[in-house]
Amino acid sequence: MPDIFTADERREIHEAYFDAMSDPRPYVPDTLSQWHDRAAFLRPALAGVLGLDPLPDRVPLDMRVTGSRECDGYRIDRVHYQTWPGFYATGWLYRPTVIDEPAPAILNPHGHWEDGARNATVQARLIGLARRGYVALAVDSLHVTDFPIGLSSLTVMTWNNIRGIDSLQSLPDVDGARIGCTGASGGGQQTMYAAALDDRITATVNV
Repeated sequence: MPDIFTADERREIHEAYFDAMSDPRPYVPDTLSQWHDRAAFLRPALAGVLGLDPLPDRVPLDMRVTGSRECDGYRIDRVHYQTWPGFYATGWLYRPTVIDEPAPAILNPHGHWEDGARNATVQARLIGLARRGYVALAVDSLHVTDFPIGLSSLTVMTWNNIRGIDSLQSLPDVDGARIGCTGASGGGQQTMYAAALDDRITATVNV
């Protein structure tokens, strides 16, 4: 089939397509009601592409602590909690040594750091939060994808994070009304998805 475009026309079409796709077009609402309308549109769309519409059943958390360590001003617990029947997410729970009243909590998806949540930079963030009075949970990221059976790592990690918030709210020393989320790299992506789908996250820092 003969080419109906000249070389210059093809270049012009490609450049126009590149400009259209790379030009940032952030949504800037004028009112709070416009923001809520936009969120109501985006939430089911995001849940659908993640395979989380409808959300899975919330099975019992069956939260378990399989190891603990007391450190200077904070404590680390190795935790497991059930996300799907018979399947458990794992994570690292950092808490202040002394909690006099229910504390705010921060979910910390760690993203693509070498050694995951055990990376020194991620640990420094978690330790810093705990020493400042926060309960901080770093959920282990799972990068396992099998599209023929409908398994996406983003689906699993997003649901693990939502259930991570359930886990934080189940702790008696956590103020369930004050939940934040922060992450860098893939952790920043997970933060965006979790916050878009879960209203319990009231503050985020995406890096």
